[in-house]
Amino acid sequence: MGAGYEDIHAGTQVIVTDQSGEIISLSKLTVGALVLNGDEPISEQPCSFLFIATVPSGRTAYGIEVAHRGKVFYTEKDLRSSAAVLNLGFPEERSG
Repeated sequence: MGAGYEDIHAGTQVIVTDQSGEIISLSKLTVGALVLNGDEPISEQPCSFLFIATVPSGRTAYGIEVAHRGKVFYTEKDLRSSAAVLNLGFPEERSG
């Protein structure tokens, strides 16, 4: 990844907490992969990292935090529907 993203790489810790802030799972990012939209990268930083975390069901909220980037909260329904996606930078913010 480019400048400002040195903390995002394979092996970066992923912390999952519940609504009370209790850590319920720890994971790590896997190797990044280039993400393309047709022939063009979909972002200025076109890497996608995956992680797998096993968490207990029945919690009100699940907070996912990668490196020092802050927690993003999801419901159990979000997690079951694969709607848990974290982004750094957005394609629509590109100038040009």
